Amino acid sequence: MRSDCAKKIFVVGTILLFVCVNTATAFDRYTSNENQPSNRDTTFYVGGSGPGNYTRIQDAINASSDGDTVYVYAGFYAEFLVINRSINLKGETENETILDGNDSFLQTIVTVESHNVSVSNFTIQNGRGGGIEIYSNDNTISHNIITRSNFGIVLSCYGIKDNIITGNQMMNLYNGGMEIDYGVSETVVSHNVFQDCQPYDMAG
Repeated sequence: MRSDCAKKIFVVGTILLFVCVNTATAFDRYTSNENQPSNRDTTFYVGGSGPGNYTRIQDAINASSDGDTVYVYAGFYAEFLVINRSINLKGETENETILDGNDSFLQTIVTVESHNVSVSNFTIQNGRGGGIEIYSNDNTISHNIITRSNFGIVLSCYGIKDNIITGNQMMNLYNGGMEIDYGVSETVVSHNVFQDCQPYDMAG
């Protein structure tokens, strides 16, 4: 009887030791992964004087991955941007970080194709095709100045939703401050300023 009890104690002790060792190993593996540097949430810098900074915003966007930030120092950038990654595109200050479309015919300055994009702190100007055009969901467009363009912000894809347009100034626009097409839903438009925006001419 005493021998049977000893065997049971030995078996139970072995099982507990196995569980403890595996738990400790799993915990070590978890904490080791936690301490590993993440490949996400990288910041790419455009302009400024830092080593390795990009000179073109689109090049930094192309180098980025989902979850990254592209930070643009104040300056003048004559570019048309296509954002096809879920990134945060942020200017240093909305009055001095300028995206200029050079009045190119029917080209939108910023086109948002991916979901979960943020665009903030830019002056976006001289876009004959418009300032910002959105084709995706869950984006935030905030604290931008959009001026001297055809439209300010356009949401033009049927079925897109959950976009937030807030704190922007839209001024001196030829065909209206915003256009939200039929089939766009659950869009929040708040605290924007519209000044000298001509109404859209359906006959034109």
